[in-house]
Amino acid sequence: MPPRKMHRGTGKPCLSQTAKDGTVWVEEDIGMPSAVANHSCFTAQAGPTESAKRKITSVLQSFLCQLDVGMLQTVRECLVHQACRTKPDWNLAIHELMAFISILFVRAIMCPVGAIVDC
Repeated sequence: MPPRKMHRGTGKPCLSQTAKDGTVWVEEDIGMPSAVANHSCFTAQAGPTESAKRKITSVLQSFLCQLDVGMLQTVRECLVHQACRTKPDWNLAIHELMAFISILFVRAIMCPVGAIVDC
C-alpha cells in the first residue's frame, strides 16, 4: 500500500502512488480548488484576435485557417490513391473535398450530438 501523505493545510491523509517512470500521482478531494488551477485560469476573451478580424475577410480564408491547401492536397492524394485500388478512374478535385469537409463542419455545428448522427 502506498504511503499516506497529508493534504496541504487540511490535516487529512491522502493516497499517493509512484509510477514506474517516477511520476507521483496524488489523490485529491473533488471540488477543492488548487493554487495551480487558480493561477492557470484562462482569462483571455474568446473569439478571433484583432489581427485575425482585420486579415480574415471571407469564408474561404476562415476555412483555410483550419485546413491549408497543402493539407487538403495531401488528403486528396491519399483518397485518390486508396480509391484507385478498386476503381482506377476515380478522381476528386480539391473544391469537392473542401465542400465535403464544409458539410461535415456544418453538420457538427447544427447537430447537438455530432456530425455522424442523422439529424
